[in-house]
Amino acid sequence: MRCPDCGERMNRTADGASHRCPACGTETARTVPRLQDLRAEALAEDARDRGLVCPRCGCRLFSVVYTRPMTGSTIQRRRQCRHCGKRITTAERAVGPGAARPAR
Repeated sequence: MRCPDCGERMNRTADGASHRCPACGTETARTVPRLQDLRAEALAEDARDRGLVCPRCGCRLFSVVYTRPMTGSTIQRRRQCRHCGKRITTAERAVGPGAARPAR
C-alpha cells in the first residue's frame, strides 16, 4: 500500500488495524479490498502478462493436487487456488527439446 500524501510504501502498525507512512507519518485505516476490485485488478494484470488466474477470486497462487499423463506429450493437472480453494483443470503440452517423449 502506498501513502496517499507522498507515495512511499506504508507499513502495517503493530496492532494490524492501520498503516503508517515512515516518511511523512500519515496513518490510514487498513481496508480490505472488495472482491470485484480484486477481479478487475487481476484482469488488468492479465492484459500485461499471461498466467493462470482464479476465476472466483482473481488469485494467481495455485497448488497442484494431482498430475495425470494423457496422450502423447500432454499432461493434465488439477490445481487448487490457495486463497479460495476453487479447483481448475489444465492440460499442458511439452514444448522444446525432448518434447516428443511420452508422458510417464
